[in-house]
Amino acid sequence: MSMLTPLGKGGRQTVRRGDRPSRRGALVLAVLLTAALTGTAWWVAHRDTANPADSAGATPRRTCPKPSTPPAAVAPKAVKVNVYNATDQRGLASRVAAELKRRGFHVGKVDNDPLKRQVTGAAEVRSSTAGAGAARTVSAQVGTVVAVPDQRPNASVDLVLGAAFVRLQPVPAAAAALSPTPQPVPSGC
Repeated sequence: MSMLTPLGKGGRQTVRRGDRPSRRGALVLAVLLTAALTGTAWWVAHRDTANPADSAGATPRRTCPKPSTPPAAVAPKAVKVNVYNATDQRGLASRVAAELKRRGFHVGKVDNDPLKRQVTGAAEVRSSTAGAGAARTVSAQVGTVVAVPDQRPNASVDLVLGAAFVRLQPVPAAAAALSPTPQPVPSGC
């Protein structure tokens, strides 16, 4: 301040509270701008995932699955089955093999499981796609089994008895399991 400046004029002026620019307005503007940019980015990212048929006002076409048919059952006399024991019970494979022979199956090897796998369920039925029908016939004799596909070149089947195996199904129950059953069709098809 110079000496020629009248008193109260010039120099630093006192700033009153209402004269200062508001930081609150700038903060609100920044939040609104961020929200608008976030919303635009979300819309751009998700607009292509919408069903184009929905945006055109058309109703989507219902596709109905084709019922799968199980492989045809093979007569027991045409099935070559190897019976393996994967448990600690002595003679289990021999007893089951003898019963399968009585039912008309051609029994091949009877031994402990050559793969030495732990079978916790009732049994495993191992076969290739060529032996799918034979595997179905063998599975019906046991009831609940685990199907294990392999790459063998023939239609033979391995029946591997597991820890939960008790006995073969009665002959009528096994025959009923092999009879064709109607496939359910989903509603609206």
